[in-house]
Amino acid sequence: MIVGKFGYHGLTFGVVNGVESVIRSPGINNAADEIPAWEICVISATKQSRDPFSKGSDSGSALWDLTGRVMGMMTGGLGDSETSVVDTTYVNSIERILQDLEDSGIKATLA
Repeated sequence: MIVGKFGYHGLTFGVVNGVESVIRSPGINNAADEIPAWEICVISATKQSRDPFSKGSDSGSALWDLTGRVMGMMTGGLGDSETSVVDTTYVNSIERILQDLEDSGIKATLA
């Protein structure tokens, strides 16, 4: 699936590369505080080897499909634009974000 984002570094397009489970630690050094998260993985859709899907400061950007449907929010990435050794961007699904907000007592919808 082709997806896009417009972030600090501009408009880029990527390819969904699967869903990955990661462990998030909210900054507390206690294993009991670790939170498993399912994230969408995205890689660059361009043929330019030094043109990653995301760079630093793009976190918080919305990820959308080519019909304009919001799929999630970019939370981080791995990669080095100088070497292009790795180009993986991590995105939290919008469904999980909305569910977490609702679980916290905040009712949110997309308009």
